[in-house]
Amino acid sequence: ESGVTLEALRSISFTDVAGEGPAQDAVRYVAYFGIMEGVGEGRFDPDALLTRAQTAALLQRMVSDASDTNEAVKTGQSFPDVATDAWYADAVAWAAQSGIITGNADGTFAPDRRVTRTELAVLLWREAALLGGAPASSGDLSAYRDGAQVPSYAREAVAWALETGVYDALVADTIYPDLPVSREQFAQAAVALTAAVEAEPLAMELAASDSRAPVVSASRANHDAIQAAVDAAAAVLMEKETGTV
Repeated sequence: ESGVTLEALRSISFTDVAGEGPAQDAVRYVAYFGIMEGVGEGRFDPDALLTRAQTAALLQRMVSDASDTNEAVKTGQSFPDVATDAWYADAVAWAAQSGIITGNADGTFAPDRRVTRTELAVLLWREAALLGGAPASSGDLSAYRDGAQVPSYAREAVAWALETGVYDALVADTIYPDLPVSREQFAQAAVALTAAVEAEPLAMELAASDSRAPVVSASRANHDAIQAAVDAAAAVLMEKETGTV
Protein backbone atom coordinates (compact mmCIF):
# COMPACT_ATOMS: atom_id res chain seq x y z
CA GLU A 1 0.00 0.00 0.00
CA SER A 2 1.24 3.50 -0.79
CA GLY A 3 -0.05 5.12 2.40
CA VAL A 4 -0.89 8.35 0.58
CA THR A 5 -4.13 10.03 1.57
CA LEU A 6 -6.56 12.01 -0.53
CA GLU A 7 -5.79 15.05 1.60
CA ALA A 8 -2.08 14.76 0.80
CA LEU A 9 -2.87 14.24 -2.86
CA ARG A 10 -4.91 17.44 -2.99
CA SER A 11 -1.95 19.44 -1.73
CA ILE A 12 -0.54 19.12 -5.26
CA SER A 13 -1.55 22.12 -7.31
CA PHE A 14 -1.60 23.02 -10.99
CA THR A 15 -3.01 26.34 -12.20
CA ASP A 16 -5.03 24.64 -14.94
CA VAL A 17 -6.36 21.75 -12.83
CA ALA A 18 -9.00 23.23 -10.60
CA GLY A 19 -11.46 21.58 -8.24
CA GLU A 20 -11.54 18.25 -6.45
CA GLY A 21 -13.31 15.97 -8.91
CA PRO A 22 -12.21 12.48 -9.95
CA ALA A 23 -10.38 13.67 -13.08
CA GLN A 24 -8.47 16.35 -11.18
CA ASP A 25 -7.56 13.88 -8.44
CA ALA A 26 -6.32 11.41 -11.06
CA VAL A 27 -3.98 14.10 -12.37
CA ARG A 28 -2.70 14.74 -8.86
CA TYR A 29 -2.25 10.99 -8.29
CA VAL A 30 0.02 10.49 -11.29
CA ALA A 31 1.93 13.66 -10.39
CA TYR A 32 2.40 12.50 -6.79
CA PHE A 33 3.87 9.18 -7.91
CA GLY A 34 6.07 10.72 -10.58
CA ILE A 35 4.30 9.13 -13.53
CA MET A 36 3.44 12.48 -15.08
CA GLU A 37 4.84 15.95 -14.55
CA GLY A 38 3.72 19.49 -15.18
CA VAL A 39 4.66 21.28 -18.39
CA GLY A 40 6.12 24.35 -16.71
CA GLU A 41 4.88 27.55 -15.08
CA GLY A 42 2.71 25.52 -12.72
CA ARG A 43 0.60 24.05 -15.53
CA PHE A 44 -0.34 20.44 -16.29
CA ASP A 45 -1.97 21.03 -19.70
CA PRO A 46 -4.67 18.35 -19.18
CA ASP A 47 -6.19 18.67 -22.66
CA ALA A 48 -2.93 18.26 -24.60
CA LEU A 49 -2.94 15.14 -26.78
CA LEU A 50 -0.34 12.44 -26.12
CA THR A 51 2.09 11.19 -28.72
CA ARG A 52 3.24 7.59 -28.96
CA ALA A 53 6.69 8.62 -27.71
CA GLN A 54 5.25 10.35 -24.66
CA THR A 55 3.05 7.34 -23.96
CA ALA A 56 6.02 4.98 -24.03
CA ALA A 57 7.78 7.18 -21.47
CA LEU A 58 4.75 7.23 -19.19
CA LEU A 59 4.33 3.46 -19.35
CA GLN A 60 7.97 3.01 -18.39
CA ARG A 61 7.51 5.24 -15.35
CA MET A 62 4.57 3.12 -14.20
CA VAL A 63 6.85 0.10 -13.74
CA SER A 64 8.90 0.48 -10.57
CA ASP A 65 11.81 -1.72 -11.70
CA ALA A 66 12.05 -0.36 -15.25
CA SER A 67 15.70 0.61 -15.14
CA ASP A 68 17.49 2.57 -17.82
CA THR A 69 17.94 0.57 -20.98
CA ASN A 70 21.56 0.09 -21.98
CA GLU A 71 22.94 1.08 -25.35
CA ALA A 72 23.11 -2.52 -26.60
CA VAL A 73 19.39 -2.99 -25.99
CA LYS A 74 18.66 0.39 -27.60
CA THR A 75 20.51 -0.70 -30.71
CA GLY A 76 18.89 -4.12 -30.79
CA GLN A 77 15.39 -2.75 -30.32
CA SER A 78 15.71 0.29 -32.55
CA PHE A 79 13.21 1.65 -35.04
CA PRO A 80 14.44 3.59 -38.08
CA ASP A 81 12.49 6.66 -36.99
CA VAL A 82 13.72 6.63 -33.37
CA ALA A 83 17.15 8.27 -33.05
CA THR A 84 19.33 6.72 -30.34
CA ASP A 85 19.85 10.16 -28.79
CA ALA A 86 16.15 11.09 -28.77
CA TRP A 87 14.78 11.90 -25.32
CA TYR A 88 12.34 9.01 -25.61
CA ALA A 89 14.76 6.43 -27.09
CA ASP A 90 15.29 4.65 -23.78
CA ALA A 91 11.56 4.39 -23.09
CA VAL A 92 10.79 3.09 -26.57
CA ALA A 93 13.61 0.54 -26.35
CA TRP A 94 12.36 -0.59 -22.93
CA ALA A 95 8.77 -0.88 -24.17
CA ALA A 96 9.88 -2.87 -27.22
CA GLN A 97 12.09 -5.15 -25.13
CA SER A 98 9.20 -5.69 -22.71
CA GLY A 99 6.78 -6.56 -25.51
CA ILE A 100 4.56 -3.55 -24.86
CA ILE A 101 5.15 -1.98 -28.26
CA THR A 102 5.80 -3.77 -31.53
CA GLY A 103 5.86 -0.90 -34.00
CA ASN A 104 3.98 -0.48 -37.26
CA ALA A 105 3.74 -2.89 -40.17
CA ASP A 106 6.45 -0.99 -42.04
CA GLY A 107 8.88 -1.34 -39.14
CA THR A 108 8.58 2.24 -37.92
CA PHE A 109 7.37 3.49 -34.54
CA ALA A 110 5.89 6.89 -35.53
CA PRO A 111 6.87 8.59 -32.25
CA ASP A 112 5.10 11.87 -33.01
CA ARG A 113 1.78 10.34 -33.99
CA ARG A 114 -1.05 10.86 -31.52
CA VAL A 115 -1.91 7.73 -29.58
CA THR A 116 -5.54 6.66 -30.03
CA ARG A 117 -7.95 5.02 -27.63
CA THR A 118 -7.49 1.74 -29.47
CA GLU A 119 -3.71 1.89 -29.30
CA LEU A 120 -3.67 2.92 -25.65
CA ALA A 121 -5.94 0.01 -24.70
CA VAL A 122 -3.49 -2.41 -26.34
CA LEU A 123 -0.51 -0.81 -24.60
CA LEU A 124 -2.19 -0.81 -21.19
CA TRP A 125 -3.29 -4.44 -21.66
CA ARG A 126 0.30 -5.47 -22.32
CA GLU A 127 1.49 -3.32 -19.40
CA ALA A 128 -1.00 -5.10 -17.13
CA ALA A 129 0.47 -8.45 -18.18
CA LEU A 130 3.96 -7.13 -17.41
CA LEU A 131 2.79 -6.04 -13.97
CA GLY A 132 1.45 -9.52 -13.30
CA GLY A 133 -2.19 -8.73 -13.88
CA ALA A 134 -2.83 -11.75 -16.14
CA PRO A 135 -5.46 -9.78 -18.05
CA ALA A 136 -8.44 -11.79 -19.24
CA SER A 137 -10.97 -10.56 -21.76
CA SER A 138 -14.14 -11.76 -23.44
CA GLY A 139 -13.38 -9.78 -26.60
CA ASP A 140 -17.09 -8.95 -26.75
CA LEU A 141 -17.85 -5.34 -27.71
CA SER A 142 -21.43 -5.89 -28.81
CA ALA A 143 -22.79 -3.71 -25.99
CA TYR A 144 -21.16 -0.63 -27.50
CA ARG A 145 -22.64 1.31 -30.38
CA ASP A 146 -19.41 1.32 -32.36
CA GLY A 147 -17.86 -1.88 -31.07
CA ALA A 148 -17.63 -3.26 -34.61
CA GLN A 149 -15.29 -0.40 -35.55
CA VAL A 150 -12.55 -1.64 -33.23
CA PRO A 151 -9.92 -3.47 -35.34
CA SER A 152 -9.62 -7.20 -34.79
CA TYR A 153 -6.09 -7.03 -33.36
CA ALA A 154 -7.31 -4.75 -30.56
CA ARG A 155 -10.72 -6.19 -29.72
CA GLU A 156 -9.50 -8.31 -26.82
CA ALA A 157 -7.52 -5.42 -25.33
CA VAL A 158 -10.31 -2.87 -25.71
CA ALA A 159 -12.82 -5.29 -24.20
CA TRP A 160 -10.43 -5.85 -21.29
CA ALA A 161 -10.08 -2.10 -20.71
CA LEU A 162 -13.86 -1.81 -20.59
CA GLU A 163 -14.52 -4.92 -18.51
CA THR A 164 -11.93 -4.09 -15.86
CA GLY A 165 -12.91 -0.43 -15.55
CA VAL A 166 -9.64 0.91 -16.98
CA TYR A 167 -11.66 2.87 -19.54
CA ASP A 168 -14.57 3.79 -17.27
CA ALA A 169 -13.62 7.47 -17.35
CA LEU A 170 -13.32 7.53 -21.14
CA VAL A 171 -16.22 5.44 -22.42
CA ALA A 172 -19.94 5.33 -21.76
CA ASP A 173 -21.89 3.55 -24.51
CA THR A 174 -19.68 4.55 -27.45
CA ILE A 175 -15.94 3.80 -27.71
CA TYR A 176 -14.78 6.20 -30.44
CA PRO A 177 -11.71 3.99 -31.03
CA ASP A 178 -9.85 6.45 -33.28
CA LEU A 179 -10.03 9.47 -30.98
CA PRO A 180 -6.69 10.68 -29.57
CA VAL A 181 -6.02 10.54 -25.84
CA SER A 182 -5.38 13.60 -23.69
CA ARG A 183 -2.98 13.86 -20.78
CA GLU A 184 -5.86 13.97 -18.32
CA GLN A 185 -7.46 10.89 -19.88
CA PHE A 186 -4.19 9.00 -19.62
CA ALA A 187 -3.99 9.95 -15.95
CA GLN A 188 -7.49 8.58 -15.39
CA ALA A 189 -6.68 5.33 -17.19
CA ALA A 190 -3.39 4.98 -15.31
CA VAL A 191 -5.15 5.31 -11.96
CA ALA A 192 -7.76 2.75 -13.01
CA LEU A 193 -5.02 0.35 -14.18
CA THR A 194 -3.24 0.70 -10.83
CA ALA A 195 -6.52 -0.03 -9.07
CA ALA A 196 -7.26 -3.07 -11.24
CA VAL A 197 -3.79 -4.65 -11.19
CA GLU A 198 -2.21 -3.54 -7.92
CA ALA A 199 -5.36 -2.93 -5.81
CA GLU A 200 -3.78 0.24 -4.38
CA PRO A 201 -6.44 1.62 -1.99
CA LEU A 202 -6.46 5.27 -3.03
CA ALA A 203 -6.34 4.34 -6.73
CA MET A 204 -9.33 2.05 -6.14
CA GLU A 205 -11.21 4.88 -4.39
CA LEU A 206 -10.51 7.32 -7.20
CA ALA A 207 -11.31 4.84 -9.97
CA ALA A 208 -14.61 3.91 -8.35
CA SER A 209 -15.74 7.53 -8.46
CA ASP A 210 -14.50 8.23 -11.98
CA SER A 211 -16.83 6.79 -14.58
CA ARG A 212 -18.94 8.13 -17.40
CA ALA A 213 -22.66 7.41 -17.39
CA PRO A 214 -24.18 6.59 -20.79
CA VAL A 215 -25.40 9.69 -22.57
CA VAL A 216 -29.14 10.11 -22.24
CA SER A 217 -30.53 12.61 -24.70
CA ALA A 218 -33.99 13.60 -25.88
CA SER A 219 -32.55 13.42 -29.37
CA ARG A 220 -30.06 10.67 -30.14
CA ALA A 221 -29.72 12.05 -33.66
CA ASN A 222 -28.71 15.42 -32.23
CA HIS A 223 -26.19 13.76 -29.94
CA ASP A 224 -24.73 11.87 -32.89
CA ALA A 225 -24.40 15.09 -34.88
CA ILE A 226 -22.59 16.79 -32.00
CA GLN A 227 -20.25 13.84 -31.51
CA ALA A 228 -19.58 13.68 -35.25
CA ALA A 229 -18.48 17.32 -35.11
CA VAL A 230 -16.21 16.56 -32.16
CA ASP A 231 -14.69 13.59 -34.01
CA ALA A 232 -14.13 15.70 -37.13
CA ALA A 233 -12.43 18.44 -35.11
CA ALA A 234 -10.15 15.88 -33.44
CA ALA A 235 -9.22 14.42 -36.83
CA VAL A 236 -8.35 17.87 -38.17
CA LEU A 237 -6.21 18.57 -35.13
CA MET A 238 -4.35 15.28 -35.51
CA GLU A 239 -3.69 15.93 -39.21
CA LYS A 240 -2.52 19.46 -38.53
CA GLU A 241 -0.14 18.47 -35.75
CA THR A 242 1.22 15.17 -37.00
CA GLY A 243 0.55 14.95 -40.73
CA THR A 244 -1.36 11.73 -40.24
CA VAL A 245 -4.79 10.67 -39.04
